[in-house]
Amino acid sequence: MGRLFWKVFLGLATVLIATGLVVGGAVRLYQQAQRNALPYEAPGVPLSTGPIAESMVRQVAGILRHGGPKMLADIMRESPPGRGLHRVLVVDDDGRELLERPLPSGAIDAARSALEAGRAGVARVALANGEDWLAFVASRPPPRHPGMAARFARWRDPTVVPPWVWTLVGVAVSLAFSAALAWYLARPIRVLRRAFDSLADGRLDTRVGPLIGRRSDELADLGRHFDAMAVRVGESIDARRRLLHDVSHELRSPLARMQAAIGLARQRPETSDTMLERIERESERLDALVGEVLTLARLESDAGALRRESVSLSELLRSVVADARFEAEAEGKDIELAIDADPDLEADPELLHRAFENVVRNAIRHSPPGRKAEVTLGSVPGGWVQVRVRDHGPGVAAQDLSRMFEPFRRGEDSPTPGFGLGLAIARRAIERHGGRIEAANCPDGGLAVTMRLAAGTSGAAGAER
Repeated sequence: MGRLFWKVFLGLATVLIATGLVVGGAVRLYQQAQRNALPYEAPGVPLSTGPIAESMVRQVAGILRHGGPKMLADIMRESPPGRGLHRVLVVDDDGRELLERPLPSGAIDAARSALEAGRAGVARVALANGEDWLAFVASRPPPRHPGMAARFARWRDPTVVPPWVWTLVGVAVSLAFSAALAWYLARPIRVLRRAFDSLADGRLDTRVGPLIGRRSDELADLGRHFDAMAVRVGESIDARRRLLHDVSHELRSPLARMQAAIGLARQRPETSDTMLERIERESERLDALVGEVLTLARLESDAGALRRESVSLSELLRSVVADARFEAEAEGKDIELAIDADPDLEADPELLHRAFENVVRNAIRHSPPGRKAEVTLGSVPGGWVQVRVRDHGPGVAAQDLSRMFEPFRRGEDSPTPGFGLGLAIARRAIERHGGRIEAANCPDGGLAVTMRLAAGTSGAAGAER
């Protein structure tokens, strides 16, 4: 049992026991004061002779005098048990109670003695037919079910069950309730503590939802948040493992080719110049790969704050498209830019340039010769600026659309070179700016990549071809 359990248990138990003792003592004192205030009490048969009892007896006497015994019996049967006119006992000359309820021993004699002494709360009613009725109120109201009352009367008798027994029962019930409530509150916290320890030990499949059950309180919500956190942590660690595996795989190929070139140069010195060129190309490839990996790692770790400054997206895209067009013309391809808005954003120009450049170059690589890649800048409802890049290539398989922005993810039949990091860097860069990036196949062929950023100040502009 944890410390929270004992704090809740002892606190609740103390409050419940203290409340029970205070309430029980107050009731006891009140009952004692009521008995001491009675003007008349027969031995063993206390009568209620206060103002309330006197008022009820007067009502009963009036109904009996004007409506008769039958009307009074009907009214008293409808009276709630334990209070109201049901508490009044009405007895005829033969000692029979109007509702045929059992009478306490000596109650009739005590009522007659009180009547002779002129006490309040007792009345005699003489009817025109010669019947004589006696109405009074006993201190304990008669029950509607005399059999059950007789069964429980023994337990209310202090000579049979002492008061300390009831005190112990109340304490036991309070302790049991406090223990159950404390266990109910502390159990999910203990489950969460063990789950955190398990997660810290590397067991990423730890979940607390099945252990908490169908609870629907704040502790259950905390457990569900823990499960969501565990899923994200597991996905992040798996992504890091895949990244390390993919990086090692990508590094191994150029290193193997460099080692092969060195071996060939040693075996055939006449090919040294050719092998040196090969080694130079592979070293450049390694340098580019390391740069891409470092950029992706910096974006994924959120290291450092963004260098924000006012950026004109139209000028930024013009620069990106101009560079891409220069490279595309050598392959017989072209790119088209359309600007429908000229927004200025507070952003990191280097990261945005890198993101747009990677997406645009990817579109050019997949566009066939003689076709144009298309870049469109515009605004969309909701305060967003949208950059859409479309190619006219073969598109991407539907099952690969959601995974094409993962690191080192390339199409299995992709003929184009690359590391598979460009789109991953673009996604991280756009997300660092609070935007989002999506890809979809176009109905008439090709792939469209849409990037959205929160708009700053924007102005209208014409279209550029």
